[in-house]
Amino acid sequence: MWMLLFVALLLAIPTYGLSFLPVVGALVLRTWTDRAPQGGQPAPAAPEARRSAQRPEPKQFAAVPSWAKDASGIERFKSDLLVALPSRGVPSPYVSAIFSREETARLCLASARTAEENGRDFYRQCFAAADFIVRQWNSLHPAEQKKFCDRHF
Repeated sequence: MWMLLFVALLLAIPTYGLSFLPVVGALVLRTWTDRAPQGGQPAPAAPEARRSAQRPEPKQFAAVPSWAKDASGIERFKSDLLVALPSRGVPSPYVSAIFSREETARLCLASARTAEENGRDFYRQCFAAADFIVRQWNSLHPAEQKKFCDRHF
């Protein structure tokens, strides 16, 4: 096969040998790709790129508001939410269930902490936490909401 190609290119007299350039180019390209590192591993990244790609490890628990260090502050917060949320369509037992699990209670307090960091007062922090709980309640499937209401009422 190669011999036929060579003879055909040699007999292509009007090109004066320019027909050999694509063949030579293909051979050079093949040699160059054969010498490339095997395994398709990318070149090592620059040290700055590696440093910027590293992220701090996430905290295990979200930060809590400053008033959450006091038990009376937490009780006032819970009682305000238990009073306010039924008017927004969230049953009181669901709010109690939120605070009975440590993970969801910390997430609720984290939403209040975010409001505190933005300069909001205690009342607005309660609204932020209430919005979080309402979103949690609305994210439940209606059948799960009904099951929850049936269990607690």
